[in-house]
Amino acid sequence: MDRIDGIARWLAANAACRSVEDLFSAFCEEIVRHDLPVWRASMGLEVLHPEVSGWLHVWTSETVSIRESARATAAVSPSYLNSPTRVVDETERPFRRLLDTPCPDMPLLEELRLLGGTDYVMFPLPFLERTRTAVIAFATQRQGGFTPAEIEALEFAAILLSPSIERHVLRRIAVDLLDTYVGPRTGRRIIEGGVDRGAVELIEAALWFTDLRGFTRLSEEVPIDDVLGTLNVWFGIVGDVVEAHGGEVLKFIGDAVLAIFPTTSERSRKAACRDAMDAARAFCDRVDAENIVRAGSGKTELNFGSGPSLRRSGLWQCRRTEALGLHGHRPRREPGKPPAGSGEEARIPGSRLQGLRAGDRRSARRSGPA
Repeated sequence: MDRIDGIARWLAANAACRSVEDLFSAFCEEIVRHDLPVWRASMGLEVLHPEVSGWLHVWTSETVSIRESARATAAVSPSYLNSPTRVVDETERPFRRLLDTPCPDMPLLEELRLLGGTDYVMFPLPFLERTRTAVIAFATQRQGGFTPAEIEALEFAAILLSPSIERHVLRRIAVDLLDTYVGPRTGRRIIEGGVDRGAVELIEAALWFTDLRGFTRLSEEVPIDDVLGTLNVWFGIVGDVVEAHGGEVLKFIGDAVLAIFPTTSERSRKAACRDAMDAARAFCDRVDAENIVRAGSGKTELNFGSGPSLRRSGLWQCRRTEALGLHGHRPRREPGKPPAGSGEEARIPGSRLQGLRAGDRRSARRSGPA
């Protein structure tokens, strides 16, 4: 038990200040330092993210790697269905196999056997939340594999590591969910404790609003699966172009989206406005390309109204974890004219800075600098 006591003391001194990647790598080095014959170690962690299922951390004495799994395919992929991870997920018990004979039922173990592996063991990490995958595995190249005492030591070491890893996973889940559902700026404020009722933050940003036209009719006439597919495509295009141009989706309003392009110390008012306009043009290009594909498959065209709206300042209020984009009233302006204000509005030479309606999106895309 001396080696376990040493690992426990090391974790107590080092776990709090490390990321998952650094902690796992250092932990593997530490168990090897305590004479456990580990050649390869891996740790699979499932998270809550709309696109990512989780990460597989793989350590050897020579390399450390992280592999990401897509949520849409992870649970049905052959690499999972024919793996020790699935067995541990379903049984919630350790899995062990000596690699002294071929392993045709589990390609991973056969790969390790061909690389000289002689024994493989996987343990479930005893997280408080048991509905998501959390496993750690060890392999050795020593003749005869692990001894019973070494198996016991590795399992105890995994139990000691578990609380520190779970703390990181829970924080990652919280950050990802806030980033996904309220946006990175608001999510960051919430994580940092900015949840007081009435707390406000003045920001300066270019606003961009876009709305899917004809959605009510679409939802009444088209099968629900096709409606959901259309919305996924629509919101996917919006999110991609906004993020690619340094913006943030502030709020989903039914089938409409409100995005902001904030000014910062590195991004001037003019740059924020230009980024918003560039995003609008890229958005038009993406929708046009999507409509060509949809026309070929007989699907309804995406029609929309979209308008970049320049505001010198905005008020951002966080209340009940919901971001509210507010701005003062401004007179309606005619197409082609800059917004009314104090004379300090951001202007982009050569840009028409007008609302992009479904009927004029091609002409608007051509406006501004080439």
